[in-house]
Amino acid sequence: MSLKRIAAASATGLLAATLAAPATTWAQAPLPACAEHVIHMHDLPNDLTETVKYNFTVSSDDDNDVNVTMAAQGQAPFASGTIRWFSFGEPNAWIQADPGDPPVVVTATTTGTQSDSYEDCLDTVTRVLTHHAPQVSLLCSDYDGDGNYPHAERSPRTCTLGQQNWRIHADGFMGLGKINHWRGWGTNKATARATWYENMGLRAQVNLRLYRLRPVGDELIYTRAKVTHIRWNHKLHTRRSVTVKLPTHGA
Repeated sequence: MSLKRIAAASATGLLAATLAAPATTWAQAPLPACAEHVIHMHDLPNDLTETVKYNFTVSSDDDNDVNVTMAAQGQAPFASGTIRWFSFGEPNAWIQADPGDPPVVVTATTTGTQSDSYEDCLDTVTRVLTHHAPQVSLLCSDYDGDGNYPHAERSPRTCTLGQQNWRIHADGFMGLGKINHWRGWGTNKATARATWYENMGLRAQVNLRLYRLRPVGDELIYTRAKVTHIRWNHKLHTRRSVTVKLPTHGA
């Protein structure tokens, strides 16, 4: 089991191990189900991007503590505990899914009060969360003479590589076209052949390698590019290898 789902974020150790209820000497009738849900889960999407940590908030309308369990579907819970009422106003749990895991089931229970009779009731909310692999992108630059405006591309056929934090002067950019035969896109090393275009009709056939994937939001972004085996159509250009530290955020 590789799901990383540690919950809670407060100094009191929210979602700590659930303690067994104290034994009683008489049978208690089960509470009826609440007519309306009093439990809420905010900022918890139904479909998670793998490897991304999601902070979310569990709360109750009646300000009663909420018991929470997390389990891979069809398996015993891997985490259980109590979200305390005083943490309802801020993120108090988090979850993260890894590749190969089954869907995650998050169940929350608490005692509420019926709005019509003011009698106690039991509320249960269950969420089944699927997950998918993150999108992998390369930030290609748009330079208009005044600034650089990176935008995300996937397996691009043309791309202007811009240095990270480079905002002015076209010399900081490398225009690539005819990018083809991508190999390993989405892995830690993606390679392709391309044509590097410069001013005055200069161009070179190059090998392009992207590497050093980093999570940015709910995507993985290539943060380095290396251009090698540069064959120019003009002898004045002699560079054999260029490494570019790529931008990681759009404009």
